[in-house]
Amino acid sequence: MKRRGWLLGLCLVACLVGCTQTVTYYEGRRVPDREVATLEHSYLARILIDQKILEPELGAFTHHVQVKLLPGEYVVEWHEGSGDYNFMHRGYGTLKAQAGHRYILCSDYLPGATRLAGTGVDQKYLETQVLGIASWIEDKDSGRVVVGTRPAWADTQKRPQVIYH
Repeated sequence: MKRRGWLLGLCLVACLVGCTQTVTYYEGRRVPDREVATLEHSYLARILIDQKILEPELGAFTHHVQVKLLPGEYVVEWHEGSGDYNFMHRGYGTLKAQAGHRYILCSDYLPGATRLAGTGVDQKYLETQVLGIASWIEDKDSGRVVVGTRPAWADTQKRPQVIYH
């Protein structure tokens, strides 16, 4: 029993360590975090910085990517889809990266009506209309939007009521 607990603990640590992939967008020696900016995003987003595609090494447990950038101005473009790729969204803008700052690519969608699309053995398949999709980059510490625009409906508790037909 002791051996099983140790093995389970090791698997949990491996999973947690493997959840974030770090990509360094500069060459040379490693720079301390206080001297670089960090841009975080979901593994579902494809990021281009100054027209260079960032290709993290995605593993079975990778869900989050962070990009280390030297301070400066970067043209950032992203393509992001839902987990099942039913929709794609593209955004871009200029990020003025500051040392020690952490930025995060945020996205949200505005759901519309939901209907029953089908059934299976002990399952129901629902289909939801997407009325709007938006994405932006914000300073993770201050919450201030630094690239793009956060729509009024994003990240709010006042979502339209979901209607089932």
